Amino acid sequence: MKTAFNIVLVGGGSTWTPGLLKALCKLKMRLPLKKLVMFDVNEERQKVIG
Repeated sequence: MKTAFNIVLVGGGSTWTPGLLKALCKLKMRLPLKKLVMFDVNEERQKVIG
């Protein structure tokens, strides 16, 4: 069994975030996730993205 990873996206409200999330979904067999946490200092932008 592969080790599951915890990933933190600092800048989770970025315009890059949707693309990163899409890439993580495509890699889920090779990069299993245990937990994904998104953080951004701009709470309003993060609400829109996440």
